[in-house]
Amino acid sequence: MNHLKSLFILVPLTACLLFSQHAAAQFSLGGGVTYGEGIEEFGVSARAAYAFNESFEMAAKYSYFFADDGVDFSMIDLDTHFTFFGDDSVSVYGLGGLNISIFDFDDVDIPGVGEIDLGSETELGANVGVGFLVNTSDRLGIFGEAKYVIGDADQFVFTTGLRFGF
Repeated sequence: MNHLKSLFILVPLTACLLFSQHAAAQFSLGGGVTYGEGIEEFGVSARAAYAFNESFEMAAKYSYFFADDGVDFSMIDLDTHFTFFGDDSVSVYGLGGLNISIFDFDDVDIPGVGEIDLGSETELGANVGVGFLVNTSDRLGIFGEAKYVIGDADQFVFTTGLRFGF
């Protein structure tokens, strides 16, 4: 009987905790300019983030770099942000996550042979870094991140941009 009594207390308490986390959740979209130190190129990025509470957020980002040497380079990042300092106007967070670097090589046209597809290559890595968010209004913020990609395509990546909350 004690188990049944515990269940009647535990289920509503769990539901309240889940509801309170969901009510505090915020979705945001953004974009910005990014620079890859290892490839020495600028690019553009788009991101989506979901804040579970004031301290914990998950973010997905796609970056495309303007390489002009026969290689298209892009990255997909899936990061966790943990705010360790901040208030409603400014916050600083640490980040860690997964990086997927994609190299797509341009086709080569060889006289007498034809066009040869050089294909593409994908490298997996890990992200570690820091970022900040300055909220300029209830819905608009300016962010910046500096992170290091650890892996075969390792490099420092710097990003800054705007983010819109919903």
